[in-house]
Amino acid sequence: MRLRLAFGLASLGLLLAGCPTDDDDSGGPPVDDDDVTDDDDATDDDDATDDDDGADDDDDAKIDYVDATPPAFADCTGNQVKMMLGDGTEIGPFDGFFPRPTSFANNFPQFTIRIGVDDAWGALNGNYDGMTPGNIPFETPSSVAGNVVLQAAVAEASLPGGAPADLAGNFGFVTNNLHPDVGGSVTFDGAVPGPNVAVNGTFEGVIQKVVSFSDQVVLLGVSGCFDATLEPTDG
Repeated sequence: MRLRLAFGLASLGLLLAGCPTDDDDSGGPPVDDDDVTDDDDATDDDDATDDDDGADDDDDAKIDYVDATPPAFADCTGNQVKMMLGDGTEIGPFDGFFPRPTSFANNFPQFTIRIGVDDAWGALNGNYDGMTPGNIPFETPSSVAGNVVLQAAVAEASLPGGAPADLAGNFGFVTNNLHPDVGGSVTFDGAVPGPNVAVNGTFEGVIQKVVSFSDQVVLLGVSGCFDATLEPTDG
């Protein structure tokens, strides 16, 4: 009887000695499912900062701002521009003509008419070769005879208080992910642009922010008018 008891105790000791210290039932090194640092409840698992609930996941995608349309500006006079941000907020009008060299018409048939202030401006860029007075839809590229495009810039300093910084930036006819609302036109009431030519007219359109390495869409509505003489910049 004593022999059997001794053998049984010895066998139990072997079993205990063979039990691993890192399994689900042990209190050994921190590698099992009940430990904090490496298991499913840890900082590297599906509840951590790199998963679908974290800072790098699909919930952090940029917000599109596509509520912009050309703002109403029936009483526009002189050289002014008004804008509607991508969230539907209107800013302006901004009053001013940027003289040479910012606004010009040179003897190679390129022209620029830039209206506004340093922090918020709109500009018409085009090629006046073959143009006639009247309404001209915006069309790219601006280097092609008869084409004219709209561009604009809005600095963060011109945004209303609390507005998202994404609403500011440079706007135009982008080459990537162009939104279908982008477009518009300019109307030259008298002469078309040329060196030392006085031009006047109106413009309105929707243009898109240039966003690098992103599919985010941010639109800007622009309306304005101009009445100025364009100086030549070359001989």
